[in-house]
Amino acid sequence: MKNLVSAAAAVVALAVAGSASAATYVFSFDNADRSDAYGAVDISGTFTVAGDLASMITGITGTVSGGATPNLTNGAITGLSPYADADNALYAVGAGNNDVSFSGVSFDVGGEDYNLFTNNGGTYLLASGIDPVGYAQNGTPGAFSVSPAPEPAAWAMMLVGFGGLGMAMRSRRNPALATA
Repeated sequence: MKNLVSAAAAVVALAVAGSASAATYVFSFDNADRSDAYGAVDISGTFTVAGDLASMITGITGTVSGGATPNLTNGAITGLSPYADADNALYAVGAGNNDVSFSGVSFDVGGEDYNLFTNNGGTYLLASGIDPVGYAQNGTPGAFSVSPAPEPAAWAMMLVGFGGLGMAMRSRRNPALATA
């Protein structure tokens, strides 16, 4: 039994050591001014970045919901876009100051482009259905959050740990009760 536990721990250690440098972060945006042309926009999803701090976003998934129609398209985020000259960079993740750059991150939802960007200490949203050019003054402010998503290796290590705890508890059973 100890050999099995040792083998499982070795597999998990190799998986952690061999993980790629790409990281995934969960994000959300909820606009503060629900009475403007954007309406009650809620955006949530994940960013995939090339590294850790000050990283280029290489992929995005998620959904946009609650936007005012016909100005905004709601639905699944289908990928990154060049709208509003976005640089698609994520800054200071994990340092308590998680944000996108002034140029922001742009993405596509059903043929309409959106841009999340930082300006004057806040995060704003632009949409090509409201502003086809992408001028910062036409954005709507909102609450933006980014947090690291657990990696599969971390989940695997946690499961191996729970299995080890279960085996330890089972082996410590009182022998008198087991034979009775």
